[in-house]
Amino acid sequence: MKKFKDIMTIIIGFSILLAITYGFIFFFGGAIFSVLGLKYKSIWSLAKFIAIYMIIALPIDFIIYTFFKIVRQVKNISTIEYNAVYFFADVPTNMIIIGITEFFMKDISCSMLTAFLFSSICYLINIYFDLILQNKENKKETV
Repeated sequence: MKKFKDIMTIIIGFSILLAITYGFIFFFGGAIFSVLGLKYKSIWSLAKFIAIYMIIALPIDFIIYTFFKIVRQVKNISTIEYNAVYFFADVPTNMIIIGITEFFMKDISCSMLTAFLFSSICYLINIYFDLILQNKENKKETV
């Protein structure tokens, strides 16, 4: 019975985290998309677009991010080299995901420039959070 409670706690925690992430991406990502020129017929179509984008992008981004972190550790490449290679893998992948999602939705219209700018902004946000995480790890090592 204790294992069941533990599993349910993990599932509920993950669901809450996923809902918060979706809300964050819907609010800020939707605002960024709108500013960059995404055209949609209703807020519902934008919500579906972002949900589908998240469902496709999260696992793919996780795989790409993990792969490049492993390569960075194994090959011992510099931060600049890592960021350059990661940029050329992450941005086109996100653009393809946005394009695929937009292709299958009739109520959404997204130009390639909008997809490129949004993907670049997401890349910069990922790098920023990576730097924050790296600084926290460095502080732990010095203590």
